[in-house]
Amino acid sequence: MNTEKTALLLIVFGTTVARAEKAYGLLESRIRAAHPGLPLLCAYCSSRVIRKLRDSGRCVPAVEEALERLASEGYRRVRAFPVFLAMGEEFAGIECLLSRWERNMDIVYSLPPLANPVTLHRFVSALLRTLPERFEPDRGLLFMGHGHEDGRTDFAYAALERELQKRLHGVFIACVEGTLTLEDAVRRMKDARIRHVTLRPLMIVAGDHAVNDLAGDEDESWKSRLAAEGFSTDEVLKGLCEYPEIAEFFAEGLNHETR
Repeated sequence: MNTEKTALLLIVFGTTVARAEKAYGLLESRIRAAHPGLPLLCAYCSSRVIRKLRDSGRCVPAVEEALERLASEGYRRVRAFPVFLAMGEEFAGIECLLSRWERNMDIVYSLPPLANPVTLHRFVSALLRTLPERFEPDRGLLFMGHGHEDGRTDFAYAALERELQKRLHGVFIACVEGTLTLEDAVRRMKDARIRHVTLRPLMIVAGDHAVNDLAGDEDESWKSRLAAEGFSTDEVLKGLCEYPEIAEFFAEGLNHETR
């Protein structure tokens, strides 16, 4: 029997939008329920977010600080939940950090949903449970993903769109960064004769990108740009992990694809 102390570590990008933190609360509750009896610590990986929160009087640990705390408290086994959609820059940084700490701790962590076909198909099933069973012929849904400036995750978001469209007509994905642009999505939606678009963030939390870039009133927001292209829109500003189905997906991560 392994008697080493075990802890759970939730790793998220972080947000300065107070309302968006609701997603993290649901994540924590689902992880605790899936792994009863084990202590859970939540850490942010964005130094910018951590700095802004600390300037406002809140102390949120960075990932390395969380690992140092667990080590000082005698924990030698860590089961980590890096909550990211794709294996992009942030996830790569977390992998490097965890690999350094594996010299001192037994660390296992779950993979992002867009990491490979196995996790992708599981995620599609969970995501579809948050969508209507069908759309009217002239209506569709556009997800805003984050993407990466160098395009390293474009194929993963494109694969997600293809898998969703196999099971539900009218779902489209574009990203803030990379080559999966809003302009490309507009062309595809016009080809599909979509006239009304529901906008949703394909992000863990509905933070700055969702509030401003997606649904803001400025001319450059997606809502305004779509209106200029002749679409009517409505918005559902909920982060992915505000949906129990998605929070459950991440909470069960260690039961599936891990490293």
